[in-house]
Parts: sequence; C-alpha cells; structure tokens
Amino acid sequence: MTFARRRPSRRDLLAGAAALAACGPAAVAAAGDLRARIARGGVVVLPPGETATTGLALPDGARLLAPKGGATLRLLGPGPLLRAAQDARRVALEGVTLTGDGAATLAAFERLDELTVTGCAFLGAGAGLEARGCGGSVRDSRFTGHSRHGVFSLDGVAMAIAGNRVEDCGENGVLVWRSAIGDDGARVSGNAIARIRADRPGDGPYGNAI
Repeated sequence: MTFARRRPSRRDLLAGAAALAACGPAAVAAAGDLRARIARGGVVVLPPGETATTGLALPDGARLLAPKGGATLRLLGPGPLLRAAQDARRVALEGVTLTGDGAATLAAFERLDELTVTGCAFLGAGAGLEARGCGGSVRDSRFTGHSRHGVFSLDGVAMAIAGNRVEDCGENGVLVWRSAIGDDGARVSGNAIARIRADRPGDGPYGNAI
C-alpha cells in the first residue's frame, strides 16, 4: 500500500488560524514562536503550561521534550496537531501532553523509520496516535477519552507498543492492522486497557481492547 502524506488544505489552515486568533494576540505569538523553533529541527523543549496550536510539522530528527512541570499542546481546528514533515524519517516525543476536542486525531505520522513516543499523554479528541508505515516504539504513555481509538498502527515495521495505559475510548483501544496479509513484527505487551466501548454498531469491529 502506498501512502501519500496529506498536507493541510487551505480550509484546514484557515480554520486553525481563525481558532487561534480567537485566543488573542499573546496566544498567536506563542504558537508562532513554537512553530518556528520546531521548523529548525533538533531538540525543542516546549514552553511550560499550555500552548494552543495546530498542524505542527516535525522535521527529520525533531525531538519534542516537556520541561519540568510539564507542557501541553492543545489542538485548535481540524487537526492533526502533530504530523511529520515531508522528508522526516525520525521524530521523538518525550513527556508531552496533547489534548483536544471533537473528532480530530492528535498525532498522525506516516512512513517514519523511527517514531519514538515515551511518557506522553494523549487526552480527548477523536484519536490519540495514528502511525502508518512506521517503525519505532510507543511506550509508557497514556491514551484517555478518545471517541475512536487510542493507538492505531497500519503496516508498521516492528512497531513496539508497550507499557501504555489506554482507557475510555469509544471504539477500540489499540489497533494493529495491515493492508495485506503478512507479518510486520509488531510487539504489543504490558499495556493496561480499560473501559473500551462499542459506540458504533457492527458485528465485532468495535469494543476491542486490542
């Protein structure tokens, strides 16, 4: 299966800009500064507290870290809040909290050789983390209150999903799918999963922990 990375449409960008502008000049300035720092790549320590933004594209080698006391990125607009830049092969998130409302996905990555998510929290919104054609690991993180699913891996490359807490999701907890029959080497272990509902009707595709 071939993946085409979706770039935000003009409508998406306008919706996000309008939502951010409604938060006031200070919020616009803070989000703009963060976007510029992330675009330069490398290690980025997020500002403490909460920053409202959308459509942050992580370049190759980007590593987002939360400072002592924590940092939250809040999704504005249609999402996703985080995605990979066109040429990115490796990105990392450590200790970051992502949150939002509605049906959007908080973080959506495609075709990364190494996606590393450690000690993060994905709260609310439609879905927490979606990884398509990615290798790497999702460890010791929390996925709570999503209307669809917590973690979704499609056509992963030896993806490790371990030690996470996934709870209060409306369709499924952890999904590991393939577009064709085969072994992708996924390792799913030590996850604590609770209160997964089946809000959508069907003959079994919803309401599954894993």
